[in-house]
Amino acid sequence: MSLIKEDEKRAFGDHTLFTRARALPRLSKVHQHFGADGIQRYEVIVVGGGPAGLFLTLLLSHHGLSDDSLLCIDAKPTQTVIGNADGLNARTLEILGTLGLHTNLQRDGNPFAETTAWGPAKDNPHLLEKKSQYPFFFSPARFEQGITIHQGRVEGVFRDDLRRYLERGVQYSSKLVDLKIDEDGDGEYPVVATIRQNGQDETFRTKYLVGADGAHSAVRGFMGVEQEGDITDQLWGVIDLVVDSDFPDVRRQSQIWESCNSEDIAGMVIPRERLSSGDYLTRLYLDMSVELSTADHQISVETMAAAQREKSREKKMKITQESILERAKELFKPFRLQVKDGTEVQWWTAFSIGQRLAKQFSVKDSRGEPRIFIVGDACHTHSPRQGQGMNVSIQDSHNLSWKLALSILGLNPDNTALLNSYESERHPNARDLVYFDKRWNQEGLSREEKFEDMKQFVLGCGVEYQPGLLVDRPQERTRSKNEYLNGVLLAGRRILNVGVKRYADGVIWDTHDDIRSDGRCSVLVLVGTDFPDPRGCSVATIQELCGSLVKRFPKGLVQPVILHPIPSPKFQWNDLPACVKEEAEMTLYNASPEVYSTYGVEPSKGAIVVVRPDGVVGLVTSLGEISQVYRFLQGFLTTTK
Repeated sequence: MSLIKEDEKRAFGDHTLFTRARALPRLSKVHQHFGADGIQRYEVIVVGGGPAGLFLTLLLSHHGLSDDSLLCIDAKPTQTVIGNADGLNARTLEILGTLGLHTNLQRDGNPFAETTAWGPAKDNPHLLEKKSQYPFFFSPARFEQGITIHQGRVEGVFRDDLRRYLERGVQYSSKLVDLKIDEDGDGEYPVVATIRQNGQDETFRTKYLVGADGAHSAVRGFMGVEQEGDITDQLWGVIDLVVDSDFPDVRRQSQIWESCNSEDIAGMVIPRERLSSGDYLTRLYLDMSVELSTADHQISVETMAAAQREKSREKKMKITQESILERAKELFKPFRLQVKDGTEVQWWTAFSIGQRLAKQFSVKDSRGEPRIFIVGDACHTHSPRQGQGMNVSIQDSHNLSWKLALSILGLNPDNTALLNSYESERHPNARDLVYFDKRWNQEGLSREEKFEDMKQFVLGCGVEYQPGLLVDRPQERTRSKNEYLNGVLLAGRRILNVGVKRYADGVIWDTHDDIRSDGRCSVLVLVGTDFPDPRGCSVATIQELCGSLVKRFPKGLVQPVILHPIPSPKFQWNDLPACVKEEAEMTLYNASPEVYSTYGVEPSKGAIVVVRPDGVVGLVTSLGEISQVYRFLQGFLTTTK
């Protein structure tokens, strides 16, 4: 049955077919939905239909998994309607941009442009005055540094796109009630999941199962995975409302200090998106803590007594919508702040500051192959004040999706090694995130120190994976963190988008539009100034790449992208090896000197860059080193020759 709606056909004609993602080739045997025992089988079951689970399901469907192969369930009766996460950072927007999902979110979201800090006035510590105002900019990125937008709107964009691939979409009101690995029953589909829907329990088998079911993850519980970390008695309230206020910066991201001698944040203003009524939503974060003794301030999760847990719960239960609003009115004096007449508070909650990290992100079968994974809040929890929850969760799924797809479709020579790389890459990143969150919430940390942390973490652009199967990098560094953050090529970091001019038709293009989240690897060649001399190293490199290397892998799995530094091309297609037009007709570009400089490449020398399916640089090497590129790629991609 066609998934293309009739109105889409009328609007776009046959070209609608080309708006769909290009599925990866399948070398493994075709999946059979029912086994001889009558039990339904899937290749992946995703538990949790929030941003992390939805995004993972969406990516797997783009890679070619069908309704018979892929199931996403959620215990809730419907998608998120109000509250929860409220923003997308620069890196997440870049990722969504590679899928064409960013447009509506950018249109509807509220971008961060400036941020301010307010504290007690010098002449009256009971009143506020502005302390600073500066641009909300930390590093280059393709889109805004960040936008605020309701989690439900993000889920809606994901679900709308998912329906183009899976008729079922997300199966709501479906609760996971049991989970185990049973290789004796079926070694190919060893994960056994019992799912309750409409009061009935049904058993399924799957090759892999992913828990994207939040901080109280049932999957993590069934896996027996412990968490480590701590919580505190520091309580915060958060409230979404249409605000009526004369506070001058109510439409800017603003921090409020409560002490003259400290820059510790007591409140935050987060401007939000426009509602259908025409009003603009505002989110307030407010410190609701009470005076604590030193002994009570921090309590280990491992040793917290039942009485202490009950004490925290009692304090949290005392926080109400009214007490949050009263706290806001007091903190923002002398300015007026109240709910706009004719509107109601949209959502509020109270939370305690804490950071927890799962000790492992996967569970393996008897052969050591990971079969059950957790992503998002099931792996790591932290305070919501820096907007990392939804973003890091989406990026977990981005990392895992292509590794699962390559393993399922037979495009990877060693499933165990590739799937193990999910935990080896994302666990250290989550640990760094938890440390960052602790630093942000500790007392006495200066704004300058926080600013340095923000540049690496808040935008999501400073994530760095360490050397391993998918990152080939010498241990020594020659550049600073900020230079790598600003685009200098480094294996283990995301590749920065740059603007280039396509040779075939003169169109100005973004490199991220070629380096898509479609499960394929890109080999980016920045040729040298000897191009297009047929005797030069540059031409020899791209001839070997286009004429030999890409053909040693399943068709379309490795794509060449070629940048040249010649501003006014003095060559024609017939001046280049025929294989270049055959394999790279629409991915041959002119790049300005600034592009080479941004990437840290000397035009006289050039470079070869292997970019993984998640937009992360896997290898940087010299022109002429195609054999090194081949060795790297064959470590995780199936070869055909």
